[in-house]
Amino acid sequence: DSLGYLARMDLHENIGIEFESRNRLDETGVTDILQAVLRSKAKDLRIAPQLLATRADLISLIRHRNGETNVPCRLLSGWRNTAVAKDLDKVLSGQVSVSVKESGRGVDIIPIK
Repeated sequence: DSLGYLARMDLHENIGIEFESRNRLDETGVTDILQAVLRSKAKDLRIAPQLLATRADLISLIRHRNGETNVPCRLLSGWRNTAVAKDLDKVLSGQVSVSVKESGRGVDIIPIK
């Protein structure tokens, strides 16, 4: 019956929305960590973090690395790749950990053995 169909359709839509919300929350947490690394790297390079990457660039990198998009990511080529993307990629792949410096200002990127 049509009422049952609508109820099933609503259930599937809600599950999809819940799944997407969880993915976005996970993405937000990862983006926050990447932004901390980005700010630290920008401070070392003495340039504004926004010149290295925007939040949208970081999300694009995450989605690209997760295979969610084929759209080119500007962090993966040119000077941005050399300046910061390699470090961000190491964070995403679990090759390094990120910790707050003792001073509380900035982060350290620590290789995982």
